[in-house]
Amino acid sequence: MKITRHTQQELVAQDSTMWLSMFFALASVPMIYVSIMAGRPKQLLAAGLVVLFSLLSRIKTTFVFDATQRTVRWSGLKFVKTKSGTIPFDAITGVGTELINIDSGPSYRLTILTRTGSIPMTYGYRGDSERLESIRETILAFVKPDQHNTAILDTVASGSAAAENDPSLRSLLAQRRKIDAITLVRTREGLGLTQAVRRVEAVEKKMKAGG
Repeated sequence: MKITRHTQQELVAQDSTMWLSMFFALASVPMIYVSIMAGRPKQLLAAGLVVLFSLLSRIKTTFVFDATQRTVRWSGLKFVKTKSGTIPFDAITGVGTELINIDSGPSYRLTILTRTGSIPMTYGYRGDSERLESIRETILAFVKPDQHNTAILDTVASGSAAAENDPSLRSLLAQRRKIDAITLVRTREGLGLTQAVRRVEAVEKKMKAGG
């Protein structure tokens, strides 16, 4: 996911693999032509598989944050299915980061949080947590600038001391379950990923020092 447009009136965040779909589609054209002209049904079958891959690669999400209308218009395309909707800024309670653990390590995706549920901003997960956190902070600052700045100040003022003495957090770190510790901090304090990681690492450092 990346921010493709950012002005005072509009912010656009988009995630797309349409380029991959186009690549497979273009690659299938000469394969189909040669297989038909040469009368090779097996090669035509291979070309059909390439066409199928091009359809499976059609994944795209777009979120348009409109400061004038105070709404976010979103749309999603996955294979041949489409979804869309509109969310008022006032209905947005935050921007979350979902985490899953896979063989190669933790991966993340952003979600729009509302009073009635959450809407994933991408279909897939990514491993670049720092970049996603930057996008998250940018969106929050655009949608709720006053609340965002206040939340940062409150976090700095009161969050660290509570985390340092949290027995559950210390227990998870003692078990070397750092990912679970980060998730715990984010859930309890409503922090962004980068802030939660820093908070956990500060506690971890203190524990190693015997504190």
